[in-house]
This record gives sequence, structure tokens and C-alpha cells, in this order.
Amino acid sequence: MISMISEARARFLYDYGVQETGQDGGDIIFRISRPRDGKLVAMAKYGFVFFNYRSGQVTPMPPEFLAKFPKVNRLD
Repeated sequence: MISMISEARARFLYDYGVQETGQDGGDIIFRISRPRDGKLVAMAKYGFVFFNYRSGQVTPMPPEFLAKFPKVNRLD
């Protein structure tokens, strides 16, 4: 399994970005391409929300999280 992962990393370029879709969550977008010609091989989108388990409610995105992604695309 480890050799397969190493081989995949050598053949593909992985890129990701974060997009805020609202006050309480967003999407992480993954792009996988071939380095030799830049051809896009795959794209995926992973949605997330922040949840407060004590209150049982969705909660706003923490400023500490946003600080880790200064170039996030915000949709206010």
C-alpha cells in the first residue's frame, strides 16, 4: 500500500483550495493533475460545517480556522 501511494505522488500533482460557502462552513476543493502536461485528472469537493456538540447547533467558522487560509474565497 505504501509503495502505491508513493508511486501516485510521483505521477500526479495535488492542489487544494478552501471556499467559504457561508458563515458556518465551506468546501475544500481538490484538483489532481499530471505534472508533465498539466492535464486535469480528477476533481473532488468536500463540504464541511462547524458544529458545537455542547449546544447541539451549527456554529460560525472560528477565526483561528480562517487565519490558516488567508486566501480563502469568501461568499458573504
